[in-house]
Formats: sequence, C-alpha cells, structure tokens
Amino acid sequence: MKSVADTWSLGDGSVNTERYSPSLAGTLLVNDGTAVHDVAELVARYGSPLEIFIPDTLSTRVRAVRDAFDAEIRAAGYRGSFAYHYPMKVNQRKEFVMTAVRAGANLETSSRNELALLKRAFDDGTLPNSVRVLCNGPKTEAYLALALEMHREGRSVTPIIESEEELRALETYDGPVGVRADMKLKISSHWDKKHNRFGLPEDQLLSLPAIPNLTIVSYHISSQIESLDEVVKPVEHIVQVYAALHKRNPGLTTVNIGGGAGIPYKKKPLYSIEELAAGVVHACASAAKANAVEQPNIICEWGRFMAAPAQLTVFKIIGAKRIVDAPAKAWYIIDGSFITDLPDTWSIHQRWHFVPVNGLGSAGQTPVWFAGSSCDSDDEYVPDEGAIMMPPLSDSALYVAALDTGAYQDSLSSRHCLLSHPRRIALAGGHVSEHDAPDTPVSIGALFGW
Repeated sequence: MKSVADTWSLGDGSVNTERYSPSLAGTLLVNDGTAVHDVAELVARYGSPLEIFIPDTLSTRVRAVRDAFDAEIRAAGYRGSFAYHYPMKVNQRKEFVMTAVRAGANLETSSRNELALLKRAFDDGTLPNSVRVLCNGPKTEAYLALALEMHREGRSVTPIIESEEELRALETYDGPVGVRADMKLKISSHWDKKHNRFGLPEDQLLSLPAIPNLTIVSYHISSQIESLDEVVKPVEHIVQVYAALHKRNPGLTTVNIGGGAGIPYKKKPLYSIEELAAGVVHACASAAKANAVEQPNIICEWGRFMAAPAQLTVFKIIGAKRIVDAPAKAWYIIDGSFITDLPDTWSIHQRWHFVPVNGLGSAGQTPVWFAGSSCDSDDEYVPDEGAIMMPPLSDSALYVAALDTGAYQDSLSSRHCLLSHPRRIALAGGHVSEHDAPDTPVSIGALFGW
C-alpha cells in the first residue's frame, strides 16, 4: 500500500519535491532550508490564493549547477570554464533575480527595460560589478545605446547579434559581442515551431567575414526538453559551428547553449543536474577534438529549470459542480484563475502537479477537474490523463497547491475579469516575509483608468 508521501510524489529529489512532506495531521509541509512550515497554517494566516517563494530552492539549484559543471570539468580535464546566466524573463521579480545572483549567477536580459533595471542596480551597488550580462532579444536603438553606455562605464555587457541589422548596428561597438546561430538541426521536445526565428541561419553565419570582438556563439533551439540525448545533440552541433567561426574569429572563446532544460511537471524523473553537466561537458570535449579546435568555455541560460521549483501556488476550493459522462465526477472551483494566476495552463496547455494542502490522508478520493473563478470557458484545468484525485469536500475548507509555478507565471499574469493577483510571501531562515498584498477593486480599476 502506498504511503501518503508516495501517493502525492512528495520527498523525491528526482522530481523536485524533496522539500515537501506530509504532516501527521495530513497537511502539506515545506522546508525552507532552515525550518519546516505547515502550508495549511500559512494559508490560514495569509489567505488565498497565495504564492509561496522558497529562495533556498533557487539558490541551491544555481549552486548545484555550478558545482556539477565545475566537478565534471575537473574530472574530465576539460580546459574550458563554465558560467551560469539567469534569464530575467523567467521571473523578473527582484527577490528571484537577487537570490540567483547571490548564489553565483550572472544575468541575461531580453529587453531594454530589463537592462535598465540592472543598470540602476549596478549604480546603487545592489549588483556587484563582477556580474556579467548577456543581452538577447531584438536590439532597439535604445537597447544598444544602453548596452554601450554600460560597457563604457566598465560593466561586462555583451550584446548577442540576432540579425543582419544588428550585425551592422554593432560594427563599431568596441566591447565584446556574441552571435546567435539558427542551426540546421531539429530535436524532439515541446517546441512546436516549424521555423526558428532566433539568430542568423547557420549557412549565412558561416559565410560572414570576421566579426570584430566576437567572443560567444549561442543558440536557442527549444524549451522544456525532456530527453537528455536531445539536450546534448545541439551541443555537439554548436561546437562544430564554433570551430568553423574560430578560423576567422580567433577571439571566439565561448559557446552558449541557451535554455531548454526540462522540469518534471508530471513528477516522472527526466535527468539529474549531474547527468546534464556530464552530457554537456563530454559533448563539448568530443566535438572540439573531432573539429580540431580549442575546448570552448561553456555558458547556459536555464531559467525554467532553476526557477520553477522555487514557488508553489495555493488555492481554496470554493465550490463543486457535478460532471456527467466524464472521467471526472466534479469541477472543483478554485478562488483564483488559471488565466490570471497560471497563464501557461491555457496558453501552452502546461501540466501541473496538484497536491492537497490539507486532507492528504483522506480516504475515498474524488476524480475532479479544476475550474477558475472567471467567467471564461478557457479558465479550467483538465489534464491529459483523465482526472485528478482529490479529497472529497466536507465542512472543512479544502486547499490545493500547484507545484513548480516559479517560472513565467508571474511575468505573464494579467488582470482578466479584474481578478486580483495572489498574495505573495517568501519563506527563508524559518521566517515569513510578505512581498505583495492582493489587489483591491480600486487598485485594479486604476490600472484600467477607473
């Protein structure tokens, strides 16, 4: 017979639930790295919907990736170095960004506005000068001008060339630059794009004359890659591109393998951090040898992989509606919205791992689907595999938690139906800090001119 922890896949590091466990009272516990918190008690104190950030999860993962690559580089006698860059777009909240930086991350921006916030943080001393910044995304004149300004102030800011226009615009840039390759390679993943809009086509890139100050060649080939082999395959290919470019650009030192590492949202193991590091380092080493080129430095920009497990979102079940002739017997209606609070649910059909916050040991569970509180037919969660087993509703309030919500959900969230965003708290060192209170009708209305 399965234990309560096994039933809900709790306490398993291979699926990123090592910080979660059931209490003897059947409530969900979470460890912040120093102390254990009862999520039911937190929601009783702070209300719902509630976002709970665990900074130690993010910092531990950043350190684990750095340590795994450094260990693999030493063990393999690899002659390049490794650096991790946290992509701000995955979660731009200051507490996320600074947690990653304090754990040793560098940064990556996708817009002029992100870079402007970093400039202010450098200027006021919040960011140490040692942090290196890569600039991805389309480069407006203002974006490039700010990058140049920061470079001339002594900051390490490297624009990554995405197009012919950017190539021309950066001809006189006197700092280091990178270039993104649109490689002639496809892999199996959740990526559903027939054409990759990122970077210069590989053939065109390899036919270019020398690019002044070129130091990095990068790619972005997919997102949420669930097979280790499919992570490694493009690494081997980018080193071939690196070798060809190196002949005309001897200052080229680094390959940036971008993002894409997957999260086990369905709580089935994918691969470990150590397996990722070993696969990437060995692929770079073998490809460099095969192409007779110096072993390059390695950069990665894994965002979802780092940030998603660092947050959970809690909802109260505020009602139920019977369903006829379906795998689920009832809609459980949450006091939030999938469209506003977990927008990847309807935009890319993201699957979540839902765990009861109370009633973990309840008998006679009910197969359910979830519905949000907006009046929109897309505001629902219906999993591919039929139904979600949840405790039956009783006189006591039932709360449920969606795990792995730290990536993209905050930056993409909206105010559909003028619903409030969740209250946000963080758990660190045994303490609870509040980061955002819920909206009021007046504050939400003000966003729309009321």
